[in-house]
Amino acid sequence: MLVRDVMAADPVTISAEASLRETVQRMLAEGSTYVVVVDNDGNPGGFFTKDDVLQTMYQAERPPADIRVISVAEPPELTVDPSMEVREAASQVTAENVSAALVMDRLDFEGVFSVVDIVEHLGPILDATAAGEQVEQP
Repeated sequence: MLVRDVMAADPVTISAEASLRETVQRMLAEGSTYVVVVDNDGNPGGFFTKDDVLQTMYQAERPPADIRVISVAEPPELTVDPSMEVREAASQVTAENVSAALVMDRLDFEGVFSVVDIVEHLGPILDATAAGEQVEQP
């Protein structure tokens, strides 16, 4: 099974110019635990999670409406290719100790591959294994 089969192809994104308040509102409205911070051309410039929200709010000396999300978002730590095997990508996510990776096809942003995606698709992954498809061990 490939990353493209399980990734979030339409992840929640937000403009780099958005405030922390707008970002939290968007995350709550979408029921998402993260957003991808994008520039005007839709290129990913950062990754912002619910844990980042808590840490930023705890450390902030300014109101959330005055904090630009790009100033506190983490740069993407890991990228994976959409044609990569899920087990290989999962091994990389685990090795890097991150909860998600951006899916990039060369320079094109395709989506997000996360631990949640793995769990949500665990049934088909196990079915593929049971059907005798070769599955690489991490």
